[in-house]
Amino acid sequence: MLVKAIEAEHLPVHPLLEERQYETFGIDVGVKQFASIANQKKGGNEIVSLPDSIKLEQLKIAKFQWRNRNKQLGSKGKPPSKNAIKYYKKLANYHTHIANVRRDFIEKTTTKLVSKIKHICLESLNVKGMMQNSKLAASIARQGFYQFRERLTTKIVSSGGTVVLADQWFPSSKTCH
Repeated sequence: MLVKAIEAEHLPVHPLLEERQYETFGIDVGVKQFASIANQKKGGNEIVSLPDSIKLEQLKIAKFQWRNRNKQLGSKGKPPSKNAIKYYKKLANYHTHIANVRRDFIEKTTTKLVSKIKHICLESLNVKGMMQNSKLAASIARQGFYQFRERLTTKIVSSGGTVVLADQWFPSSKTCH
């Protein structure tokens, strides 16, 4: 089993943070639900889902691209048409909006988790390998697993907590009692 631990002993911790009662949680990210947060003491799972607006915006982009499929987009030395230039600007705005919604969701979710979690165990996933599955690639790309892990790790370490990255092949759900 390969486990990496990141600790931040040298960072100052606010006195109010020391008084709180923290617990250890495990987080499993997935395609259907963004994250499943397990608490061993309480025995329940909290499920966090990605906002529906991200999927709706991506459908809007697909429809927009389909409607503009016959524009002269510029290739082989031909300049793009004026309508194609407008199309590119509007398409860039759609993509920027989706990125901002995803970033906002991840920031709010990680801030909420850090306020009640000090010790956390995350599964280290091979996202590059998972993206090779053509049926799941779009869903995996939409989730933003790596961005979530990086923000959560940074926030927990800066608040004086511990992050443990469990190996993806570790049979955590099949432990013997």
